[in-house]
Amino acid sequence: GYTLSTLKHGSTTMTSGTTYTVGASESISSTATLNQYNLTLTKGTGIGTIYYKVNGASSYSSTTSSTTIKVNYGSTYYVYATASTGYTYTAYTSSSPLSGTMGTSGATYAPSASDVTAPGKPTITRSDYNTFTYSATDGVGVTGYYVSTSSTKPTTSSTWVTTKTYDISSS
Repeated sequence: GYTLSTLKHGSTTMTSGTTYTVGASESISSTATLNQYNLTLTKGTGIGTIYYKVNGASSYSSTTSSTTIKVNYGSTYYVYATASTGYTYTAYTSSSPLSGTMGTSGATYAPSASDVTAPGKPTITRSDYNTFTYSATDGVGVTGYYVSTSSTKPTTSSTWVTTKTYDISSS
């Protein structure tokens, strides 16, 4: 975990391959730096924010883009993500984050495409010349769609449906 930068016998910097005799009243001192390795955070499609906690931090930091974080060797890191609007993400959450201990190879967090569900689009089919059917068929919990001939945006009090058939022959 550490890189030794200097080793001194009293005020003399010691060098490799040289023998030193240290008396009882003399001292040896050293300077070392803690090794850090990269935690690469890759933001994939459908991921809005990545949260991470490293180097003994008590709270999470966040990023909305891919980034690389320096993590102390042997330190525990935690990572989770939230989905972009309209998507769902099911792998690592605030209550169940990815965690690991930083080693000399570094680490990478990249959400798997299978853990991210894209927003669905309604399907519209025409059963004959005069009728069409639309359905709410997405994978992210849409409770219905609203079709209107008005240019006014629907409100929450509008009638929402998941499947509906209309006869358009008299239009």
